[in-house]
Amino acid sequence: MGADYLYIPDGTDRAYRVGELLEGVRRDEAKHIGGDTGRPDRVGELLDSVRRDEAKQPRRVDSPARDTKSHVVILVHGIRTRALWQNELRKILQKDGFVVQPTNYGYFDVVRFLFPWQLFAGTIIDDITKQVRHTLAMHKGADCSIIAHSFGTFIVARILRDHTDLEFSRIIFCGSVVPHKFRFEDYRGRFKVPCVNEVGTRDFWPVIAEVVTFGYGSAGTYGFRRPAVHDRWHNRKAHSDFLNQEFCGKYWVPFLQNGHIADDDQPAESPPLWLWAASTFQIKYLLLVAAGAFSWWWLTA
Repeated sequence: MGADYLYIPDGTDRAYRVGELLEGVRRDEAKHIGGDTGRPDRVGELLDSVRRDEAKQPRRVDSPARDTKSHVVILVHGIRTRALWQNELRKILQKDGFVVQPTNYGYFDVVRFLFPWQLFAGTIIDDITKQVRHTLAMHKGADCSIIAHSFGTFIVARILRDHTDLEFSRIIFCGSVVPHKFRFEDYRGRFKVPCVNEVGTRDFWPVIAEVVTFGYGSAGTYGFRRPAVHDRWHNRKAHSDFLNQEFCGKYWVPFLQNGHIADDDQPAESPPLWLWAASTFQIKYLLLVAAGAFSWWWLTA
């Protein structure tokens, strides 16, 4: 039924042209509409009954509801990648009605990533923060969620910590290199709790980041296990195995839509023994000792 018709609760379930009814209102004429009463009804009275029965009004199926609120999903990638997965996720997310906004900070190599205390990370975090702000400005009033991978999770954690004016809807981490001690509970007013953290039992990169240098963590391998976060374990998943349409459609779309968290039925398997050994052996402290010894030898030689 087109938008130029109204349903009149007169017992006939007929629809009438809006223009015809409004013209009757202007002339204040008594117009017989029909129904079981057999008496003429004033058009104004009929329109009042329409207003009281709005739920039955026909609406064009190709027209979105007026109160529909857009939902923007920001994608933040990791290091050593051109992030082609963003385009694949965009396709599936847009099919479900989301507005997708990729971000980009270029190719970030391992050397700069592993440099102690993230000397090179500051400019990247500032760049992504500006892109997030531009996205929010372009979609004022919309819900804004984030899917972040690997180093992208570190960027989002810094944004939460340092930019208190920015608020989000849902937050999803995968392959996270954020330390498990990051206090999401301190920022629970800035996003809808919980943050979902996808954990891959075969993901060794977060452990490497934690044991080789400072500032990173292994939440992508062992989880956060703290308030305001839901760690979701996936057996035999490696660092980038989450970044595909099938996984996005099964796990992320329902969570973004209504907060539904679908867990796997299988018990989580333990990470490989060698990964546990690498976690225990903090090579960064050995490197510090070696650097200190070399410096002392150089100065005293």
